[in-house]
Amino acid sequence: MRLQSRHTRAALRWVAILAAGAIASACSDRHRIAQGIDLYGSGRAKEAVAVWQPLASAGNADAEFFLATAYAEGKGVARDPLLAMDLYRKSAEAGQVRAQYNLGVTYLKGDGVPSSPREALRWLKQSAMGGYADAQYALGLLYGDGMEDVAQNLELSRKWLTSAAAKNHPRAQFLLGRLYLTGSGVTRDRKKATFWFVRAAKNGEPDAVYQLAVMRDPGNRIPGGRQTSALSTAARSGFPKAQYDLATSLLAGKGMAKDLAAGADWMSKAADAGYAPALFDYGIMLRDGVGRMRDSAAAAHYIERSANAGYGPAQYEFGRSLQSSREGAHQAEAVEWLQKAATQGNAEAMNAVGYAYFDGVGVQRNLANAREWFERASAAGHAEATYMLGTMYANGESVAKDGSQAMKLYCAAAQLGSDRARAMVASKRNGGLACEQRL
Repeated sequence: MRLQSRHTRAALRWVAILAAGAIASACSDRHRIAQGIDLYGSGRAKEAVAVWQPLASAGNADAEFFLATAYAEGKGVARDPLLAMDLYRKSAEAGQVRAQYNLGVTYLKGDGVPSSPREALRWLKQSAMGGYADAQYALGLLYGDGMEDVAQNLELSRKWLTSAAAKNHPRAQFLLGRLYLTGSGVTRDRKKATFWFVRAAKNGEPDAVYQLAVMRDPGNRIPGGRQTSALSTAARSGFPKAQYDLATSLLAGKGMAKDLAAGADWMSKAADAGYAPALFDYGIMLRDGVGRMRDSAAAAHYIERSANAGYGPAQYEFGRSLQSSREGAHQAEAVEWLQKAATQGNAEAMNAVGYAYFDGVGVQRNLANAREWFERASAAGHAEATYMLGTMYANGESVAKDGSQAMKLYCAAAQLGSDRARAMVASKRNGGLACEQRL
């Protein structure tokens, strides 16, 4: 074997030295990035940014990602979504899976960029194929629901959810369990569903705890027991829906002994967790003194929180409470809340909006708008709205006067339980008119 020349041996030594230097430098960079993460997490974001900036300028993909996060959140630097997006893109193009995921989600939401499901899919796929569980879960959702430019594909949805679930992603494990429980895109398999629900529950997914409770105790009762063991277990685990269901069961005495105080306690827990139906129901309980001392101020607070959370019944109740005020500014705000509830299909709210336009309270009087809302409420079976429609036809208000149509509407309203309609039908009967069906 030929001996290496002196020059060759020297060159190899330099290669080894440079390689060792590169390894040391990479280790040093990772250490500095980790130091920045610790600083950022402890509230010293400005110091963290100072650590990451030179590394990002040198093209370190991880530093670019964390610096982008700082600009996106406005911590340690002035918030700059455009610069954050540019840094995320650089990091993503260098193969950083979390940056690829963030970029995909940004395109999915259209947050600072035009919404593009196609671009979202491209970046999420790269991140998912790089093994990032959140991206695999997101792809599972995307293919499961389908959207513009992304066709629904339940098989791909199952595949990506399975990949994320195998990495202990709790929500993916829960949704995979749901797929097997319902048979959506897979053969229904209760055993596999239970397997994934159990894993999700062990990983702290509250929906899985509740689902297991329902599966194990579908009747929600124990013979001779005061409370449902399944619901109690799920409620104690902190799942607000279970707390709410347990509260309503205790308040109604459904499947267990009636206990207003215990029901109020559980309703309070669900409300304080921000569960919108519980916020509303607890507000009503405080208003009426059910299981608690009456507290009008606290009741109004809970109802308003539920309304702000988008819960239709609370929006209606909050709007009606504002209507009871004689202040003009509150009247206009009241109609806004009533319309929010009405657009969610709340018939009482539809009727109330109809009256607001009919009387010109909180809005400019507009009989055509009033009639439209009364028609929508009437179609939902609202007795008083049906009566008001009859009155509008009887008087020719925003419609051609039509006594026959008015009588039909009065009869329908009377059948629905309107006392005013019953009185009107009775007076018409004395004039020789009558409904086809006896009231």
